[in-house]
Formats: sequence, C-alpha cells, structure tokens
Amino acid sequence: MFNTFVITGRPGSGKTVQAKLLAKETEFIHFSPGDEYREVASRETQFGLKIKELIDDGDLGPEWFSIYLFQKAVLDLSDTDGIIFSGTGRRKDEAECFHNVMSWLSRRYSVFNIVVSEKESSKRLSLRRTKENREDDEEKDIPIRMNKYKMHTKLAIDFFRSAGVLIDIDGEQSIEEVHKDILKELGM
Repeated sequence: MFNTFVITGRPGSGKTVQAKLLAKETEFIHFSPGDEYREVASRETQFGLKIKELIDDGDLGPEWFSIYLFQKAVLDLSDTDGIIFSGTGRRKDEAECFHNVMSWLSRRYSVFNIVVSEKESSKRLSLRRTKENREDDEEKDIPIRMNKYKMHTKLAIDFFRSAGVLIDIDGEQSIEEVHKDILKELGM
C-alpha cells in the first residue's frame, strides 16, 4: 500500500475532514498546510501579519512557503511512515515540486480529488463560516477563492492527473460515503 496521500479539491470540498478520517483509519500523520498558515497568521510578526492579510483577502499563500511546509513535513519521515496531506499542491509548480520530491524519496503517492460543484462548494463555505467562524470563509472571499481554484488548483489537479496519480471521488455524497469511496480505492 502507498504511504503518502494528498487530498485535494475545491474550497469546502471536505479535504481536511477526509484527511483526518483517513489518518485515523491508517494511523498516518495528517499534515494540513492550511492549519500551518492559520497558525502563522495568528502571530504578531511581520510574516504572520502578511499571511493574515492573504488569508483575509481569500488569497493563496506564497508558493515558496507552501513548498517549504510540505518538504519540512517529510524531512524526518522514515520510508515506512505514512502521511496524508490535505490541500498540498494548490498550484501547478507546487504539484510538480511535490511530485519531484516524492520521486526523489521513492515515496509512491496517490492524490484524491474530492469533486464538488462550485454551487455546493459555496454552500458549504457559507455554512462553515457560521459554524466554525473561519476567517477565510467570509462571504466576500468566496468568489475570490473560487477564482483561485480555477486559476491555480485546477492546473495542479490536471498535473496530478497527467502524472497518473489522481483519483476522483464524488464529494457531493455524505462524509461517510466519501470516506468509504476513498477506502475502497485503497482496497480497505
């Protein structure tokens, strides 16, 4: 079985939820760049304030920092340690770098693309905003985030597809059904 997975998809598709469920099932490490970004944004440093500004504007973080985060996450892993990334590789260059690092480390990986429509994504983000009070789910930021997905993340997903590592999962089902579909793809 592979020991490295990426969960990707539109904003609000359930990436983190599915990554946490898979991590619990497999006892793999779950790494969320979004959590890292939000933690940095909470700091009163020059860098933290810049990251907070990006998050508040619904923008993606700097590519170099995203690459640094996933590379840092794999530095101390043994070849048998498992890891699940939620939301890694949101730009084509990040996806290519991720692929190159995994190839260099001889870590086979799969990418699960949680597929939801833009309408469903917007609905979930609005709901999450009221339940979790996430700063990046502000109503004004949703169209910006959808545009960033189309401009950047879609290209990263296309790269993973061309690399033969992408598996599309219907994300408009219940959380449990999405999880079952992922496990089925893993033969579990």
